[in-house]
Amino acid sequence: YSVLWYFTILKKGMNVCYVLPGLENPFQIGRFSKLSKYFIKSFNYINDMAISRADTVFVAGTLKKIHLKNLSLQGKNIKKQIIKIPQVVDTSLFYGKDRNDCKIAIGINTKYIFSFLGRLSNVKGIDLIIDSFIKFNSIEPDSTLIIIGEGEEIRNIKKKITETDLINKIHLVGKKSPPDLINYICASNAGIFASHAEGFSNAMLEFLACGIPIISTVVGGTDELIIEGVTGYSILSREPEDFCLAMSKIINIDLGKSCLKHVSDNYELIRQWKIIANNWKPLCLK
Repeated sequence: YSVLWYFTILKKGMNVCYVLPGLENPFQIGRFSKLSKYFIKSFNYINDMAISRADTVFVAGTLKKIHLKNLSLQGKNIKKQIIKIPQVVDTSLFYGKDRNDCKIAIGINTKYIFSFLGRLSNVKGIDLIIDSFIKFNSIEPDSTLIIIGEGEEIRNIKKKITETDLINKIHLVGKKSPPDLINYICASNAGIFASHAEGFSNAMLEFLACGIPIISTVVGGTDELIIEGVTGYSILSREPEDFCLAMSKIINIDLGKSCLKHVSDNYELIRQWKIIANNWKPLCLK
């Protein structure tokens, strides 16, 4: 954001294409919860100023949130219309691989594997993921939960894991580079997410690009990423029982092809660039 603000606010007269990854205020969903309340209004003010001075504004967000933001800008007399672009995933880095080969690569050979990928923070709801897995494991003992990522909640997560009797079935593996990460994703039956809020989840998109369905609470982007029973399941509650039910469903159906098709139809990089090219002309092309 700071780079975009610099060019739109301080470098007046430049032809700026402002591309936002989402419309969430990072101080509302970020990691610094104790300090965030002091910066929410300031962020909104500066960001709206940058939007008003940019030549063209694109957002990789949902249609609903873009519509609400456009209404908000109109209410502030900011004459700028935000254009939707799709979030994208690099399918040269994230693609389907054989599940058994990936299980061998990561050294985990249980029948069922569920994985979380993301920052280890309060907003991600990892406690709910662990509670849901505990219920699922009571039904299907030959199962594993993998938690991929780093973050400020790692101590609390470790403590919660040690308090369960599943310490050997819940693996904290840290942050992984794409070549290793793809093995963890493709070894999984599903990605599992329980965020309280999201912009548009890159992690969910990476699972789908690997042909792996997702289970998630209803947050930003899930209404477009999750087609019920086709690319995964949305959970309306924050009850472990509801997650467990979805986990039990998803292990019995093969959604790999439908996940890959959803990504190729909507989220490949070329689709984003075509929209940008058709809606913004730099000074040199005017």
